[in-house]
Parts: sequence; structure tokens; C-alpha cells
Amino acid sequence: MDNKKQLNELEVYESIDKQLKMPRNEIVFPLSPTHRKELRDLKSKNIGNLNHRLDTIKQLKMEEFRLKHRHLGSKEFEKANEVCRRLNDDWARIVESINMLINKRKEFEEHNVSTKLGFEVNCDWNDIAGLKTSDEFKRRWSVQEKYFFKEKIDELFDEKYGQSFNEVSEIIDDISTKYEEAINFGDLELVKKLYYIMKSSEQLFKKIDKLVI
Repeated sequence: MDNKKQLNELEVYESIDKQLKMPRNEIVFPLSPTHRKELRDLKSKNIGNLNHRLDTIKQLKMEEFRLKHRHLGSKEFEKANEVCRRLNDDWARIVESINMLINKRKEFEEHNVSTKLGFEVNCDWNDIAGLKTSDEFKRRWSVQEKYFFKEKIDELFDEKYGQSFNEVSEIIDDISTKYEEAINFGDLELVKKLYYIMKSSEQLFKKIDKLVI
């Protein structure tokens, strides 16, 4: 088919809104429940395909972006590691101070009480009263590199390209709404146009397909 004669899905889609709002002189006959169900099943299948294609393109572009721009998160990763180091050092200092106080308390008790004279206490020195200082029980913060970079790079991706994908998603939602309106109005011609936009919508994805990452 000649390029000039090819259907431009977006141009047709943009004109459909005007057509739906135009007053109708002709009598519109309501579609039967069976016919409506069949048309909605077609919509559900094709809208599902559009959403799946959108998600697939986004995931492929995100993966390409992660591989190409991993370095963009390096400085933030270093900052996060520094925060963890400061938190861990501070905790070690606090534990040391607390244990010094606890040891002084122990000494105070040993010099002033005697169980032989009937002194008793409701609990012994345990792992709660005396903080554990072994590496196994230290409160240590760390950054999981894999997840940090994934979240950070994905955040940068959304800042740069999120709007483009949102625009396509909004168009898909709007096509679904217009399709439903056309069914309710019994306008099979518009239903047909919208159906073929959903079925072969190269123009709809052209913008995000060609995104240079």
C-alpha cells in the first residue's frame, strides 16, 4: 500500500473524540447484550496486548539504561556507604559507653549487697542488661549494592523518560474509554476504527520505540 494511503492511527484516534461529541441526526439502535459482550471481549484482549507491549518496551529500555548509565549512581552509593559507616561507628561508641556504665553498676552492686543477707533481684545480668559486643550481635548497617543501583538508576530513568511512557499509557486508557463510549452509542463505525487502532498501533509506540538511551 502507498505510504500516503496508510492509516495514521494517531490522526484517526484524535478525530474520534470530535466524532463522539457530534450531534447525531440518525436514529441509533442499541446493540444487543451479546454483541456488546463480544465487542468488549475484543477490547479487553487488544488493550491487554497494548499494555503488555508498553511494559515490554519499558523493561527493555530500563535494562539498557541500567547497563549504560550504572556510573550515575556511584557517587550516591559512596555517600550511602559513608552514612552506614558513621551509623556503625556511632553505635559502637554508644555500646561501649553503655557497657562501661553497666560494669560500674555491677561493681557497685557487688560491694553493697549480699545474697547471704537475703538481698535478691528480679533478674540476673543477661544479654539485655549487658549489651552483646560480638560481631554476631552488633547492630551494623550496610547498603545492598545490587538493589541500591537498581533503585537509583530506575529513579533516574523515570526522571528522563517516564513522561513519554506515561503519555502512551494515557492514550491507551483513553482509547479504551472511547471504545466503551462508542459501544454505548451504538456507533459501530467508530468501534471499528478504534479496534484497528488497537490491533495495529505502530504509530502509538513509535515515540518510545525510538527513545535513545
